[in-house]
Amino acid sequence: MRMSSDYRIQALVYFLRYGGVLSSSQLQQIQLQQDLVSYIRDQKILSEQQWYFFDHFYHEYLIVTYARQKNVISQQQFHDILLRKMQLRTASLLSTEVPIIENNLRKILIRLEEEKLITSEENVQLQQQCNSAQREKSKKFNHYVLEEELGRGGMGVVYKALDTNLNRYVALKIIRGDNAQQEDIMRFMRESKAVAQLDHPNIVRIFEMGKVPENYYTMEYIEGMTLHSAIHDQQITIREVVKIISDIARALESAHQKNIIHRDIKPANIMLANKTPKLMDFGLVKMDSGASLSKTGDIIGTIFYMSPEQVETITLTDNRSDIYSLGATLYEALVGRPPFQGQTHINVIHQIAYDEPISLRKLNPDIAAELEAICLKCLEKKPTLRYQNAMDLAEDLINFSRGLPVSARPANFVKKTYRWCKRHYTFTFISLAFVVFLVSIFYLNKRNNDELNRKNEKLVEITKQLEHTNNSLRTAKKQQEVAFVESQERLVDAHLKMTDVYLERFAYTQAQSEINKAQQILQLPIMSKISRYQKYCAQTDIYQKYAIAPHLPRLTSEWALPHQQRCFVSSRGRYIAFIVSGEIRYWDLKTSPQNFFSIPCTANTFLCFSKSEKYLFYLHDRKIYRYFFQDKTSTMLSSVVENFVEAAANENWLALYYRKGKKRHVKLFDIQRQEFKDVLSSSAKVILHMTPSYFVGNDRFQVKIMDLVSGKEQLFYHLGNRPSYMCLANQQDLFMGDNAGNIYIYDTGKLSSKNNVPTVIKAQKDKVRNIQFSKDLQFFATMDNSGVYVWDYTTRNKILSLPLLKPVGVRFCGKNTLRVFFHKDNKFVVQDWNFSPLFQKTLELDKNHRGKFTLVRQNVQQIDSFSSNPVTFSRNNKFAAISYASSIVFWNLKTNRSYTFSFSILTFGTVDQIMFSEDETKAFCLSEYGKLVIVDMENMQHPRYYDAEFEQDSVICLLNKQLLLVAGQKRLRLYNISTKKLQEIAKLGADIFHIKLSPDKKHLAILQEKGFEIWQLQNSTHSIRIVKKTTVAKRQYWFRSQIVWHPASEQIVSSTARDIQFYRRNGKNTWVNTHNIVHDREVKRLGYSRKGKYLAVHNLHNTAVYDVKNNVRVLLYPGYAKGISANFDRKWQYFAFPDVRGGIFLFHMSKGQK
Repeated sequence: MRMSSDYRIQALVYFLRYGGVLSSSQLQQIQLQQDLVSYIRDQKILSEQQWYFFDHFYHEYLIVTYARQKNVISQQQFHDILLRKMQLRTASLLSTEVPIIENNLRKILIRLEEEKLITSEENVQLQQQCNSAQREKSKKFNHYVLEEELGRGGMGVVYKALDTNLNRYVALKIIRGDNAQQEDIMRFMRESKAVAQLDHPNIVRIFEMGKVPENYYTMEYIEGMTLHSAIHDQQITIREVVKIISDIARALESAHQKNIIHRDIKPANIMLANKTPKLMDFGLVKMDSGASLSKTGDIIGTIFYMSPEQVETITLTDNRSDIYSLGATLYEALVGRPPFQGQTHINVIHQIAYDEPISLRKLNPDIAAELEAICLKCLEKKPTLRYQNAMDLAEDLINFSRGLPVSARPANFVKKTYRWCKRHYTFTFISLAFVVFLVSIFYLNKRNNDELNRKNEKLVEITKQLEHTNNSLRTAKKQQEVAFVESQERLVDAHLKMTDVYLERFAYTQAQSEINKAQQILQLPIMSKISRYQKYCAQTDIYQKYAIAPHLPRLTSEWALPHQQRCFVSSRGRYIAFIVSGEIRYWDLKTSPQNFFSIPCTANTFLCFSKSEKYLFYLHDRKIYRYFFQDKTSTMLSSVVENFVEAAANENWLALYYRKGKKRHVKLFDIQRQEFKDVLSSSAKVILHMTPSYFVGNDRFQVKIMDLVSGKEQLFYHLGNRPSYMCLANQQDLFMGDNAGNIYIYDTGKLSSKNNVPTVIKAQKDKVRNIQFSKDLQFFATMDNSGVYVWDYTTRNKILSLPLLKPVGVRFCGKNTLRVFFHKDNKFVVQDWNFSPLFQKTLELDKNHRGKFTLVRQNVQQIDSFSSNPVTFSRNNKFAAISYASSIVFWNLKTNRSYTFSFSILTFGTVDQIMFSEDETKAFCLSEYGKLVIVDMENMQHPRYYDAEFEQDSVICLLNKQLLLVAGQKRLRLYNISTKKLQEIAKLGADIFHIKLSPDKKHLAILQEKGFEIWQLQNSTHSIRIVKKTTVAKRQYWFRSQIVWHPASEQIVSSTARDIQFYRRNGKNTWVNTHNIVHDREVKRLGYSRKGKYLAVHNLHNTAVYDVKNNVRVLLYPGYAKGISANFDRKWQYFAFPDVRGGIFLFHMSKGQK
């Protein structure tokens, strides 16, 4: 790397510009000179000292420029390094011991060498050139001869020098004014003046000061070492430390009395000459005038020994700051380290301001407690807590050395706690807040007390009270929770009881509402914890499936028509008519329910429909018209004088009602003959009713029935309340309702006899306003102000209540559909309800066999049962069968075709048992006389009779296609269907009432007169073998007792009278009684659901379904039938019972059954 003169000129220009020697304009003028270097020397623009510094700068400039050219450093780094060089000006121009080149320049040279931009020889050469460029150190300074350097600092250098005038050694301190900052010079001069005022044996003396050739002063030269060196060389004892610090304290007191504050007391500023301390270096001294050379924000002093007020620069310092620094010096002298240490100045400053020093006795146990107290008192954060003057400190140290009492006291518990809290401010604040919070709670709980006792016993008492309160709250919460649960349980019980009430009233919509409310409560999470939760769920489930769902009416259609007070409805509810503003408006709900048709009429007139709904009769301008719905035309029938206000009609007759004076009159009009006939007069309101063949009317309690064909009349007196409605059903039964809600049913064939006693039904709570019959006379409906009710026509039992507010009409339209009419929200509303949604169909007898049921139908109210055997289904519900005395009726459920087989009652007897083969190809029928009939179900061939030596009252059980088990006369036999042979299997000691084979065909249950046994079987196609006999129960059974197997074959149920016993297999062949149920009536038959969750119990009057696990029951289809003949199929898909008119009612039960 070659050096050219161009680089020297560039360095010189850079030095002149950025070194503050010339301004920019002056530099531009001198740059015009040809020989710039000679010009500057001739004009003495630079002093010798500045030329000396430039020589150093030039070599540094060369290195930095070369590094910039090689892109080792950036342009910004180039300027930063050179400007820094000129500011630092190399620490001293006189030292030969410190290398001129600085670390950053050396790093640049090393990097240039690593990048192979210069060689190692060039690197060494450049460093030597930089070092050799310094001038020879001058040994002469004024009249002092400089012998050696004693130390150097930020302002200058201290030398040992010989004063040639007085021939003595002094310490010469020099600061070069040309390079020093003005503040440094002022501090230098201040120090010399301050020390010059002091005269104390423990303070270094000032001899002379001057400014030529440079700023300097001389002071006393002391042979020895600094206290710092003595501490770290361990050449000083604790006693000597106490003596040294007490002497320095007296020296400080002398300075403080002259209002001089040192502000930089530290071990390095205390010299020891033969163990005599001398305080020196007053460079940071503060005078009484308060003038300070530091700017706002400056930190004055050596940081490890500075007082808290010194680091907080906005706080003015005083003599107590020196006492703190002297305490820090004492601390280091005693334990070998300053009070606070840290890796950064910021960390140390933070400790000085906020932390407490470590106890000296922890670092050096040999230190006395009194000495530790003296030192720590000097180091207090607050100046007011320190020694207020240095003499007090000196006296305490002297007293300690002499063994006398000292004024400083070790920190007590309160003071230590305060210091700890101050150090851990956040934790202390949170803890204090928590304590305040606790105290507040205690105070609020004890606010009735006059004063707060802070003793421990009171706190314990308050704690106990709080604990008791919390326990009480927990107990109250538990009690509240228990009370809430109990209230919800009671509410569920109430809803279930109301469900029972509504079910008894056949009000299934209200029952459904109650069940929904109960289920909503049971859905609350807290309710799952109650002991009866499972039972409640089971009860709501069984109510929903078997008591409500089969009966719940379903709204299928709804229309809203304009509101009118008077309405007229046809017999089947197809047409609705109103009289509005002199015209008749009617709606056809079948074809166009949204549109109406108009017919002119008199304002106050009558309207009535024919029974066939073909015609509408009305009065207009004193003329009677007949309106034909099909072609929408009117025909005048006759002119009249009377003003008729009400009428009843069939196809050929009109019954017209009018008033004349106080009398009410009824005339009959023969439409074909165009003739009028007076038929009735009364002083009270007359009730009219017409059938195709009869007219019915009343005069108060006298009722007239007139045959319209023959003209024959029947009169009888009604002995009950005054009628409110009358109607005639099937030309035989006369129904009459009264204002008390009773319905009287008269047999018109017995009106003239003395036995003319009506059947009375308490149907409703108030006035019977309407009675209507279904087309097939299976049902009839009644109406009052609170709702509509549906009844089974045959049994006279209520099957449904439909709550409605003041209905105005009811009609049957379609199968099991009820059409109701009522006012709501200024609308006339029409609704269609399907009142038996699960009713599927009726299996009817052929015409040749229906006549046999006439007697049964007439006397059904007086008998309990008309069929001793239940409806029997084949395995897959292809066939159903039932026996009536000695007749058997089969139905094919796929084709709805029936087959009837009748036998002689004398030779055959009644049919006791009917069962189908597993493949549904054969049916086996056993009579009471032991006659067996086998019917081919595929071809329905004529039955064959087999005597086969069966005893009377035998019972059979089908094992497979070939084998029948036959029980009777105290023995059990096996009958082969193909060979027609009987084989005896076992003899028993009592009569056998029932035998039942388990679903898995591995066990046979035998119900005898004196006990109940289960036999384990091993069977094949042609034979069986008894493996083991087990006695399940020893008790008295009789022929009406029943048994039924659980579908899983692990349980069996038996019954005696009203008791139902449940048995479960425990182990291989042991059976135990698990529980019993007491039924409300005598049990006639039992049956399990497909999965065994429910048990059906049939008795004389109804069928009950039990949830076996939870012992919850409901009645199934109450009101539809009497007798024990109702039954389920195996899958519980169908529920069936006989119809007294012949046939079977079939209900579909497949939804969700288990």
